[in-house]
Amino acid sequence: MNSNIETVRESIRVVWNGGQLDRVDDFYTEKFQAHYPPTGASWGEGREGLRNFVQLVRTGFPDYTENIEDIHAIDDRVFVRMRNTGTNTGPFPISPTPTNKSIEIADFLHIRMENGKIAEQWGLFDNFTMLLQLGLLQPSQVA
Repeated sequence: MNSNIETVRESIRVVWNGGQLDRVDDFYTEKFQAHYPPTGASWGEGREGLRNFVQLVRTGFPDYTENIEDIHAIDDRVFVRMRNTGTNTGPFPISPTPTNKSIEIADFLHIRMENGKIAEQWGLFDNFTMLLQLGLLQPSQVA
């Protein structure tokens, strides 16, 4: 198994699914960068920005889980397709009042590794479906 794939798998298991923010340094470079379309919730800079964002997600969705469905590596790049789940039982930027509704969302990552750690990632998270599932956007508003 590719060591970059193992690092990414373990980072998802420990940091994102397990909420172990004290382990971020084990998997991410000091100057880690995340590139996502604007969604209203900013990641901030470096490892600290990542910690803050994971905490934000896990506050809004305490049972948040990223389920890897497909993962591949080429040289210093890792590509991941995931299905993320969780229940909105806490405050979250798009919904300060919990909806108590569950989500199941597609998430895609393109990761650049550096010296065995995640240095940069580009992602596409299905925010549209999340808004529909949380009841914050109605299908009739989309047409």
